Amino acid sequence: MTKVLLINPKYPEDDIVKRRFIPPIELGYIASMAMQDGHQVKFIDANADDLSSSDLKPVMEEFKPNAVVTVTSSLDRWICPHLKIQESFQILEAAKQINREIQTALIGPHGTTAPKEMMDRSASVDVVVRGEPELTSRDWINAVAGGSDYDSVAGITFRKNGDIINTPDRPYMENLDQLPRPAYHLFPLQKYHYRDHCLQRPFAVALASRGCPYKCTFCLTIMQGKQWRLRDSKNVADELEWMSRELGIRSVMFFDFEFGLNRDRTIELCTEIGNRRLPLTWGCEMRVSDAKEDVLRAMKDAGCNFIGFGVESGNQEILNKTKKGITLEQARKAFALTQHLGINCEKPYWILGLPGETMETIEKTIEFSLDLHANSKFPGNSAFAVPYVGTEIHQIAIKNNSGKQGTWAEVETMIGKVNNNLPPGDLKRGPFYRQIKHLYYQKKYGKRYYLKASFYRDNIQGLKEAIQHPSRLMDFFKS
Repeated sequence: MTKVLLINPKYPEDDIVKRRFIPPIELGYIASMAMQDGHQVKFIDANADDLSSSDLKPVMEEFKPNAVVTVTSSLDRWICPHLKIQESFQILEAAKQINREIQTALIGPHGTTAPKEMMDRSASVDVVVRGEPELTSRDWINAVAGGSDYDSVAGITFRKNGDIINTPDRPYMENLDQLPRPAYHLFPLQKYHYRDHCLQRPFAVALASRGCPYKCTFCLTIMQGKQWRLRDSKNVADELEWMSRELGIRSVMFFDFEFGLNRDRTIELCTEIGNRRLPLTWGCEMRVSDAKEDVLRAMKDAGCNFIGFGVESGNQEILNKTKKGITLEQARKAFALTQHLGINCEKPYWILGLPGETMETIEKTIEFSLDLHANSKFPGNSAFAVPYVGTEIHQIAIKNNSGKQGTWAEVETMIGKVNNNLPPGDLKRGPFYRQIKHLYYQKKYGKRYYLKASFYRDNIQGLKEAIQHPSRLMDFFKS
């Protein structure tokens, strides 16, 4: 038996990728597997509990772990990871400060795409787990417990005699049903939430599939691969029933890359969930091309109350360049059907600054967002194109930014700089961002929007915060 400490790090508030409070289900799977193997496991969600790496030191000193595992981005962010990941390194450094013999491991898309960079950034990283982490972490934990050499553990990068060693890649799991139920009894479930207006608390995460066969140039899919793999429908429904009956969960989000990829499978799963008549609602993310009426009706009948649609752009040429594989007409039909059935979908996801983007195409995207949903928020539910390491647009960004080495540390400086006609500088925080908001307000409320009561009514929360903090009042009107 060994003592295993699993830690979800505190994510920064100022990251380009927004901080969320969502259970890291992959750590729940690893915890369950470790306990099945007879190990003593402790889980800490430093993000939910608002704990820094220094706050964790007393916990480590008391628990005295043999192995510490943390992530750079949890499963809900595998496709669009955090950029500020220093806290993950600091957690492992804190462990080493307590006891140099503690073995440490880092999980996530950063290490999967650039393992050597992660090890170079901190000498306290003993092992980088590449790809799907559950089975690899299990083997590594058992190697720690048995004092075995790490060479036999597939899918890791580790230090040995001053060298950095890469073991062979581990194949993606063929049978997702071998995953146990996540050890949610270790999690602070009362602190998690997502889309509070339609997904009630207590809230948890579930998984029905992994993988995505599409070729979007901006998506980082390496953590799950291209092959779409399914869990058994009954297994998924059994897990939802367990969450509802045993844990008191009232809503669940499926963070599958492609929830509705196959019509027959989606209807089968929804029928299985609906037959349970659970006091539970759920949400998912879905392609507009998969949102057919019979599928949406089955989802609604099974308790679906939220669908996140990634439309990305209101310009068809940009969608074609990024290999999105959808049409604007499909998006119109999907939103009309979803709203007609009473499923929340008011925040389509947009990406600004994709290849071919101009101010004119952004204007078209704003107009299209308002066509899809009158309550669409812009640019609050949009992001500038982030060239994540391992994506096609990352290669474009490197070509457009001479002198770059292609590291994760450089990504933030290349946001939105991927073959478009947008101004230089910080697109997210500078005057260009305010210009986009100004354009959105004009499109929604009219040119003199600042004289319209509806503008202040719709933005009352921002105005309240500005009044409470007078230093922000000018920023409110500037924005």
